[in-house]
Amino acid sequence: MCIQSSAEKYKYSYDEKLPYETFKDIMKEAKTHYCPSLTIAGTSEPTLDSRLSDMIALANKNGFIAKILL
Repeated sequence: MCIQSSAEKYKYSYDEKLPYETFKDIMKEAKTHYCPSLTIAGTSEPTLDSRLSDMIALANKNGFIAKILL
């Protein structure tokens, strides 16, 4: 278990990645509501996602201030 993890984390865990199309839809909707920033975090390990650099690039392209919480 990661030093940052806790037993509570597994209550909300899932086995699949967020589909990239869903990520794009979420950003598009957030942009319509003038959301200035995006945090890529949660109960997953965002730095282990092979799409992370693409997600950050797409967020920046859409005017978001992308941030990763480790």
